[in-house]
Amino acid sequence: MFPFEYNKRKKGDKMPKLGDIIRGNKIIGYKDYGKCIWSACSVCGKERWVKLDKNGKPIHKKCGSCGKKGKNNPHWKGGKYAGKERCIWVRVESTSPFFKMRNCQNYIEKHRLVMAEYLGRCLTSEEIVHHINGIKSDNRIENLMLMSVSEHNGLTQRERKRKKEARNKEKQENSITINRKGYQARYYKNNIEKLKKYKELWYTNKHKKEKT
Repeated sequence: MFPFEYNKRKKGDKMPKLGDIIRGNKIIGYKDYGKCIWSACSVCGKERWVKLDKNGKPIHKKCGSCGKKGKNNPHWKGGKYAGKERCIWVRVESTSPFFKMRNCQNYIEKHRLVMAEYLGRCLTSEEIVHHINGIKSDNRIENLMLMSVSEHNGLTQRERKRKKEARNKEKQENSITINRKGYQARYYKNNIEKLKKYKELWYTNKHKKEKT
């Protein structure tokens, strides 16, 4: 009898062998009285206790970690998900020629994968794929541009400067500047009616003070 699991057994306890069957109440952490078999995972080969069904066969062929990977995971979304800034990530298999570009979870950014497939080689960490129209989810090859890190940094700085100038220009077009008590104040054009009322009140109050 082997009343202890592999990672909870004491010194002197015998290691169970593949195919050994015992009752579940004799295994630490089990409360079921059903039969369990010492079986190996069909993927990674990890040995653990598995419950037996009515036919005397293990109910799970894979361990808990292998059974929840990829398509077996209940949250599986087809191997795609949207990350930061709507950037799309795609899962790649170990048989893919671009498997070297993956992260620790076997995912690759889709725009990098599209560019690598177009060039027929893996991209290095010094190569960056830039979206021309700025939309991260638009991964057409016509919208992608391959460049170095320094070139990409310079391009992003120029784009930020251009956007800032456009915002300032829009503010100037949609605002009006007047002199108010010796200094300049800026008002938006959508508040012109309020500005006119303020002018009328200011002039009326000024004339009343002069008469007094």
